[in-house]
Amino acid sequence: MDALTGAADTLSNPSRPRRAPQSCRWGQTTLFLAYPAWLYAWDAPWSCGHQAHAGPLELTDICATCPDWRPRPVSGDS
Repeated sequence: MDALTGAADTLSNPSRPRRAPQSCRWGQTTLFLAYPAWLYAWDAPWSCGHQAHAGPLELTDICATCPDWRPRPVSGDS
């Protein structure tokens, strides 16, 4: 811990991504989905692509406790 900056913030710590649709393997931007799914983008900007609970996410807080949350692969990884 650095005396000037204090403890590391777990929300911005790159070694541990925040559990949100933006950083989840299954998270998708609703606006870029195929018709008719993109029509829900106004109410739910994020959607889940996991087969167990696929669909628009009105609240992204559920990602914090989702058992199927997986980190998004880094570009270039196979």
